[in-house]
Amino acid sequence: MTEFSILWPTGSAGDGTSPYSDAITRAMFESMWGHGVIYNFLNKLEVTCATGFSPVSVNTGGAVIKGLWYRNTETVALDLPAAAAGTYRGFSIVVRADWVGTAENVPPGTEPFHGDTNQNEGRLVVLYNTDGVADPPTPEQVDGSVWDLVLATGTIRTSDQAITLIDARTYNELSGDNVNKPRTRTFFVQASGDGYVDEYGYPLAKDVDTRITCDFMIPADYLSTMTVAPLIVDPALQTGNFIEQYWALWQTLPDTYPANFHEAVSSLLTTPTTGNMFGETYQLRAPLSMADAAPGDYVRLIFERHGDHTEDTVNWSEWLIGWQVSYLADN
Repeated sequence: MTEFSILWPTGSAGDGTSPYSDAITRAMFESMWGHGVIYNFLNKLEVTCATGFSPVSVNTGGAVIKGLWYRNTETVALDLPAAAAGTYRGFSIVVRADWVGTAENVPPGTEPFHGDTNQNEGRLVVLYNTDGVADPPTPEQVDGSVWDLVLATGTIRTSDQAITLIDARTYNELSGDNVNKPRTRTFFVQASGDGYVDEYGYPLAKDVDTRITCDFMIPADYLSTMTVAPLIVDPALQTGNFIEQYWALWQTLPDTYPANFHEAVSSLLTTPTTGNMFGETYQLRAPLSMADAAPGDYVRLIFERHGDHTEDTVNWSEWLIGWQVSYLADN
């Protein structure tokens, strides 16, 4: 059958003579509304941890999971398993759609570990990893069996059982006005300054400390999760390590320093050159995360090569082109 339509009066002519399954109905809903959290419904199933410790709270909201509709109308508290001495433990907060009924799974089995869930129900569940594994556990996603929609991931550290929590929600099409859905946006900030610029960018020379700055304002549609990463050109036919460090500094305006001043700083990095015999190589260095940023903040980005450091062994310049900026936009 190449064509099919449903929702005709039962027992009528044409396609109405054939019954249809829940799988066909779910396929219809999923094709129209997609899969994920409903953005404009209640409080978007936001996961928070007010104290930085267990439990975490899941706010009200709804989702479509493989064509099934899920709704939560009250804040739900979920306890997290503690991490054993000397370890971290990764976890995920999910909405689990369970077609078959799933028994509790606890260590020393195979992750993800979780409590039990009932057949034909969608419920909030904590997935967790073994002690010593800080990565979030793998969600189970088998249509018609178990499907986990991830809302947040995080880690628990052993020293004080403090929680690091990361928003992992994805949104579907049920919101209607898709303009209001968060979207990841990326732009590039060109390196600036009075120094010499060649065809690659601003040279950062051997045997001297060189610092290059870039500036921008955080866009008005900024929502969360801004990262910045320097784009570097490594020289060809060179071996050894660069000694580098870079910063993101941002300030709310018109406040006067140090009010509402923030910074993110890399460690002093030993970075091997990636250039090769065929030419120079373009590399994004590891990104910095700009927590507590806000729309309209003034940002200064600084990249420095410590070319006079004894462990900086590349006898040639590297070049800074600029910075890649990514963030979640409320637009």
